[in-house]
Amino acid sequence: MGLKIKKVIAAALSLLCISIPVPAAAAESEVSNTEEENNSETVIASGESSDMNSYIKWRVTDDGTLYVGPKKDNWLYEVSTGNWCDVSKDPYYRDVYTPIGGPWEIYNPTKLVIEDGITEIGICSFYGLPLEEIELADSVNIISDYAFLAVKAKTAQQL
Repeated sequence: MGLKIKKVIAAALSLLCISIPVPAAAAESEVSNTEEENNSETVIASGESSDMNSYIKWRVTDDGTLYVGPKKDNWLYEVSTGNWCDVSKDPYYRDVYTPIGGPWEIYNPTKLVIEDGITEIGICSFYGLPLEEIELADSVNIISDYAFLAVKAKTAQQL
């Protein structure tokens, strides 16, 4: 008898969980693949992240430029691009970083613009991207380990 009641309660809770709407802002990273005009450039993908201290917005334009900036409603003093690596230990207890790739990775951007308000570039944020040019805002004061590993940019400048 007790097992039957537990099954009924479990089924009811499952149905309740399925029917509760989750707002889009609660998603870890939200990506849009629609084309839209933005100051004479065509945005081919954009998204937002609200994970820990990574309250960022990003967009990739048709000319291959990736823009990363803070969300307008940001209330944090420090804003990171986020960490895009899994960290594990090898047999000698050293950290081993395995890149998992940011949401912008599939668009193969060739130029990166970090906008004013971003204070930290997280671990493996732009690992292996085919970047040729990098522009960093003056607000960037921390560049974490492996942030630009395997990036062969020809130019980099601070704005």
